[in-house]
Amino acid sequence: MNKTKIILSATGGVALLGVLVMSYLLWTAFQQKSELQEELSSALNAVESLSRAKVYPGNGSILAIGSNVTKIVEWKEDVFRFVSAGDRVYEKTSASAFKNYIVDEAKRLQNLPGSAEGKIMKKDFAFGPFKEYVFSGSMPLESSLLNLQRQWDDIVFVVETLASAQVSEILDIQYKVSEAPKENEDAGNKKRNKRRAKAKKQDVDEKKLPKVNEWLVTFEAKPSAFVKILNTFAVSERFSVVGDISLSRKKDSIVEALGAEEDKEATSRRTSRRRRSSSQQQSVQPDENKNVKNGVVTDPQADEPLVVSMAVKIYDFRTLESTEEKSEGGVQEKGDMK
Repeated sequence: MNKTKIILSATGGVALLGVLVMSYLLWTAFQQKSELQEELSSALNAVESLSRAKVYPGNGSILAIGSNVTKIVEWKEDVFRFVSAGDRVYEKTSASAFKNYIVDEAKRLQNLPGSAEGKIMKKDFAFGPFKEYVFSGSMPLESSLLNLQRQWDDIVFVVETLASAQVSEILDIQYKVSEAPKENEDAGNKKRNKRRAKAKKQDVDEKKLPKVNEWLVTFEAKPSAFVKILNTFAVSERFSVVGDISLSRKKDSIVEALGAEEDKEATSRRTSRRRRSSSQQQSVQPDENKNVKNGVVTDPQADEPLVVSMAVKIYDFRTLESTEEKSEGGVQEKGDMK
């Protein structure tokens, strides 16, 4: 190959390489332009959509949203102060001092007025989980005193609330232990339960959760007193929620009245048949004194009281606990409970 051909070949190769480089650069430029056009189109669509929304994305909207957030935070704080106004906190005490205290308090509560021989409860009223401490020589454990103080305070609150509504008699009060949900044994449900437990652990700080005691109370009360009870719990300073309610009667005075009336009518019919058979020729005159039933009238004030079984949840939002005591699960000791 002569020198001329070599030069021409080299020049052609360089020119081909230049064409390839330019082609790549042009392709890259068109590709970037296409992507930028798509991003611009998407941004324009988003702006158009936002401009048509109810809240226009402007400085005024941002200021209004910030103001609303502040109002919501203030409202939340006000509500929390309202619902936690009845939170309680208790003094440190000993097992013997606490036992003496609840025995004296039990006597005071038993002497509140009611229909059980003039008292609101019978002498052997069990006071839920405190029966062994009130009526026997059993002593509470030192480690359980804090929970027992809170539970006894709940019982006093419930009994005094019922007494203020003038119930006839308190029949029973029991502490309701919350049951843990049953987990299915299959592998799929186990995995789901684990995931839920993990998520709950991450999202909920149990140290900040309120303490809730649920009680099942059974009592006798007139309808008017029952309505007053519901209203009293609803407006009580101590945050309490009435749950399931069941109503019954010892006896139904209306049914008994109807039954007695039917017995009287049956006796009257049998007597009339005997009289007609003995005097067949005697003309039967219409009885002007026959009772005409226009309905049954009952007096709620004289009626038997309702037997009410009612679940009550009592909340404590732990606002009187210090940060250090919350982390330890304890309670700052304060108040007049011994």
